[in-house]
Amino acid sequence: MVNNYYILCHTTVKTHKQAKTLATRIIQNKLGACVQIKLVESIYAWEEKLAHEEEFQLVIKTQSSLKKSLMNFIKQEHDYSLPEIIFVPIIDGEPDYLDWVHANSGEP
Repeated sequence: MVNNYYILCHTTVKTHKQAKTLATRIIQNKLGACVQIKLVESIYAWEEKLAHEEEFQLVIKTQSSLKKSLMNFIKQEHDYSLPEIIFVPIIDGEPDYLDWVHANSGEP
């Protein structure tokens, strides 16, 4: 296994329905092997105002080689003008699980 070969991608959307739709499309397009959806509370500055919102966070497990395609896909499908798209390297993991991520994302 090569360091940083696998990554997590984080993004947020407004509704649970949007989260499920985006997650399903990511899996169907083999841009990720698994997407977890969590309700989160976000506090942030936006347009010089303090915003406090409930959002749904998607955590996508995928291959680093799919980073650009996944980012472009999320930007195309997202309704935020500036969606959160953050990538975090997976530095290690259970080998069989990482093999499963590999087999279920990208081209076999």
